[in-house]
Amino acid sequence: MTKLHTLLILLLAAPLARADISFIRPMSPAECKQAVIDSMEMFVDGRYCEKGDTEQTRRQTMIGWYAIGELNSKSSNEEFNRCALTPEQRQELSDLTKHYEAIMRSPERLQQFCTPANRARIAPLYPRYMHLLQEMENIRNQRSEHP
Repeated sequence: MTKLHTLLILLLAAPLARADISFIRPMSPAECKQAVIDSMEMFVDGRYCEKGDTEQTRRQTMIGWYAIGELNSKSSNEEFNRCALTPEQRQELSDLTKHYEAIMRSPERLQQFCTPANRARIAPLYPRYMHLLQEMENIRNQRSEHP
C-alpha cells in the first residue's frame, strides 16, 4: 500500500473515530479523552481564535464550555454512567486541561494553535457536539416530565 493510500484511509477513518462519543451512554476512557480534547479545542477556538464577537462565536464558545462542564461533572457522569475513569485516567485528563490552559495564556502558543488548518479541523466538531448536548438535554427533559 502506498503512502497516499494509507493517508486516505486515515483521513476517511478520522470522522468515524468520534462515532462512539456520547453524552448519554458509557464511553471508554479513550472516548472520554477524545471528548475532552474536542471540547477544549472548541472552547479555545471559539474564545481565542475568533476575532469578532458574534452570535456564532458566542454559541461555539458555549458548546465547548458546556461540553467541558458536562465531562467534568461527577454527578452528570454518574447520571449517564458516562466516564468511569481510574484516578490515573482522571489525572491524565487534568493534565490535558492544563495543556489547553497553557495555550490560552500564551500568545505564541495561541498563534500556533489558531492556524487555518487547525481551525478547519475543529469546525465540524461544533455541530456534532451541539447534537450530542441536545440529545442529552432531551433525555433529561423526558426524565423530568416522566419521573
